[in-house]
Amino acid sequence: MNQPCLPPRRTCARSERVVCFGVRKSGRRGRRAYVAGEENAMGTLGSTWQIVKASGVVIRENKRLLILPILSTISLALVLASFIAPVVASNWSVIAGEEKFAAHGGSSAGTSAGEAEEVELNLGAWEPPGENAPAGDYVRFYGLLLGFYFANYFVIVFFNSAIVAASLFWMRDGRSSLAQGLGAAVKRLPQVIGWAALSATVGLVLRIIESHRRGAQIVAAILGTAWTVMTYLAVPVLVVEGKGPLGALKGSAALLRKSWGQQIVGGFGFGIIYFLLSLLGVAIIGVGVYLAGALGNPAVALIFVAAAVVYFVVLFLVSAVQGPVFQAALYVYAKEGHASGSFGEEMLRNAFRPK
Repeated sequence: MNQPCLPPRRTCARSERVVCFGVRKSGRRGRRAYVAGEENAMGTLGSTWQIVKASGVVIRENKRLLILPILSTISLALVLASFIAPVVASNWSVIAGEEKFAAHGGSSAGTSAGEAEEVELNLGAWEPPGENAPAGDYVRFYGLLLGFYFANYFVIVFFNSAIVAASLFWMRDGRSSLAQGLGAAVKRLPQVIGWAALSATVGLVLRIIESHRRGAQIVAAILGTAWTVMTYLAVPVLVVEGKGPLGALKGSAALLRKSWGQQIVGGFGFGIIYFLLSLLGVAIIGVGVYLAGALGNPAVALIFVAAAVVYFVVLFLVSAVQGPVFQAALYVYAKEGHASGSFGEEMLRNAFRPK
C-alpha cells in the first residue's frame, strides 16, 4: 500500500526507507550549490533575523509546539534530580554527623574531625579524579558522566524530533498537531536512542580532551564546532529516513556538502538575536524599578518583574522551538532543492557559508 508524502505530493512504496513526511528524493535539478566565492555569507544580523521571523510564522501557526520545550525542560530537571539524589542521599548521614560534631563543640560525642573532612570529599564525587587516582576512579567518574550525557541527549533529541516532525507535517498539509509530532518521535525511538548514545560519546570525548592538556580547550572547541555543523541535519534525517546514528551522521554531512559546498561553517547566529531580544526584558525590569522609586510603591516593581519573567519564559520557549523548525526547512531544501513554508530560497541557500 502506498502512503502520502510531502509536497510536491507523491506516493512511496513500503520498501523505501524514507518515511513519508512529504520529502521526496529528487535529482539535481533545482538544487543550487553554495561554494566559495559564489555568494556573500549570511552572517549579518538582518539575514538571521529573517530566519527567526520565518520560523516565527511556523510557531505562530502551531502554538502548541511551545508545549514541547516545557516537557523537555521538566524531563531534563527530572534527569538532573535522578543523578543528584543518590549523591545527596549517600552523604546525608555524613552531613548529619558533621552537624552533630559541631553541636558538641568538636567533642568525641559526635563524629571525628576526619569524618567531618570526609563530607567535602564525598560531596566532590562529581569532580574528575586526580592525576594519580586509580583507574577505577576514572572509569566510575566517566561512566557516570556518560550516563548523564546520554540521558540529557535522549530527552533533547526526542523532543527535537517531535518538533521537526510536526514542522514537516505543517509544511506538507498547512497544519499539524502535537500527537503527530510525538507519534513520529516515538516511532523513531530506536534511532533517537542510537543518536543520543553517539552524541553522548562524542560529548564525553570532547570533555576528556579539554580537561587533560593545557590549550586543549581550543582543540575541543574546534572539534565541537565541526561536529555541530556536520550533524546539523541529523535529526531530520533520522526522523524522515529512519537511519541509525552513523547513517544520520553520513546523511547530514552529505546533504550539507551537496547543497552548500565542501567546506562550510554555520552562517547564522541565533544567540546574538535572542540576546538582543532579552535586553527588552531587562529594560522592562529597569522601567519597573524606576517607576517604583518615583511613585514610592514597590508593588509596581513586582508587576514589571512578573511581566519580564513571562517575557523571558516565552522567549526561551520560542528559541527552543525555532532551531528544530529551521532544521526541518533546511532539510526540505537540501533534499528537494526548493524552499518550503515561510522560508525563502535565498534565505536557505545562504544559511551556511564557505570557510
